[in-house]
Amino acid sequence: GEGYHKECGGPHAEIHAISAVQSVDMDKLKEATFYVTLEPCSFVGKTPSCANHLIKTGVKHVVIGSLDPNPKVSGRGVEVMRDQGVHVEVLNYAQTNANLNPGFYSAMLHGRPYVTLKWAQSKDGFIGQSGQGSMP
Repeated sequence: GEGYHKECGGPHAEIHAISAVQSVDMDKLKEATFYVTLEPCSFVGKTPSCANHLIKTGVKHVVIGSLDPNPKVSGRGVEVMRDQGVHVEVLNYAQTNANLNPGFYSAMLHGRPYVTLKWAQSKDGFIGQSGQGSMP
């Protein structure tokens, strides 16, 4: 199964992926290697702990792209799963993940939003048409 985090406050990617498999065969999860981009969360907030959910489903092997930069998680998800006998591998893809989700990483690491601006201008540096509120 596969999944992604569709909206703030909604189920995380892990929950969607597990739900996709549940509809077919839960026993397959116990034999599967679970791949996630970001460390599974380990606390209850707007959603339950993904690390605990993985443990409850019987997943034995989890490969993580990078630790979560969120100070509420950062290493705790790995610790929780390892304490319960889950084999956890942490790869070093933090920069790649930051490039995939710059808004999240900017908020977690710098405490500020990530803003993208886009505009079109003429060769002489104007935006808009003459006489209609053009700006130099």
